[in-house]
Amino acid sequence: MASLHWRCWSGEWAVFDVGSGQTHQMDTFTATTLMMLEAGPQDLPALGAQVADELQLPNNAELSSVLINTLEQLVSVGLIESTAP
Repeated sequence: MASLHWRCWSGEWAVFDVGSGQTHQMDTFTATTLMMLEAGPQDLPALGAQVADELQLPNNAELSSVLINTLEQLVSVGLIESTAP
């Protein structure tokens, strides 16, 4: 996991990745997901439950779909690594 520095302004998040020197802008859902993963790797159901609880969202198929897309985006920008085969 990268070393990250966080800032939030009016619901928009900026995270600076020390390792890459890149700054990323993201919404609250994406930021919350990444913050949950900073604590350590989790499987999709556990991560979905934590994000749903933190953001007071229903933990359903729609959330899982958005979460999967969010994880793919975080992998594509190098903020997390996929453990999927």
